[in-house]
Amino acid sequence: MKTVLFFFLLVVASATAYKQALLTKNRTPKESFTSYMAKYGSACDECQLLVKRFTEAAKDPAKMATLKALLSVLCHETSYEEECKSDPVAVCKKFHMCENKNLEQFRKVAMLYARKYTTQEEYENDLVCEECQFAANELRELVDQKSTQDDIRHFLSDNICARLGRYRGSCDIVVEQFLPEFFEELHHVLENQKEFCADLGLCKHSMPLNFPLTAAKKKVSSKMLEVLE
Repeated sequence: MKTVLFFFLLVVASATAYKQALLTKNRTPKESFTSYMAKYGSACDECQLLVKRFTEAAKDPAKMATLKALLSVLCHETSYEEECKSDPVAVCKKFHMCENKNLEQFRKVAMLYARKYTTQEEYENDLVCEECQFAANELRELVDQKSTQDDIRHFLSDNICARLGRYRGSCDIVVEQFLPEFFEELHHVLENQKEFCADLGLCKHSMPLNFPLTAAKKKVSSKMLEVLE
């Protein structure tokens, strides 16, 4: 129990020091908005594509009937029926899906989460995986610094051991004995950032190939795709 508590405190101290270092240096993983748009497209593009596919499907009576059974909302059921059929850009703008950076940020997160359930090869190069490896490497470099180790040692001694009364001496001894081993073990864990992130489920690992949808939702979704193809 003491060992578990000790390692928990070390993790908290390490995380605190790492967070403070990143804030101080302003070193956080970022992807430019332009590169993101080039890689994933935009919500506006997808909206226009979807509107166009609905318009094309509407020309086929059989497909239109199927779509009506699957969806209750189509172009003719909105207040923008004519624009929906002739100008998908205008429709998407009225839905605030074009030139909306706030929406794009939410879409970016959704895309990253969605791609987590695609094939392993596609997910391997995802931004999430890259950012995880970036953070793991930063943490390893931080933990390897003597100043960081001293800060954590002092933090544990001043904020934990100092509050244990007559057990402070024993606590300081435990810190001095186990801290070097802890840092060495943490270094080895973080040395292979790809494996570390894979263990966290953020890089290539055994992942489901499909979204965790219910059977009913899968059936409707697959039928929708068939109609819109």
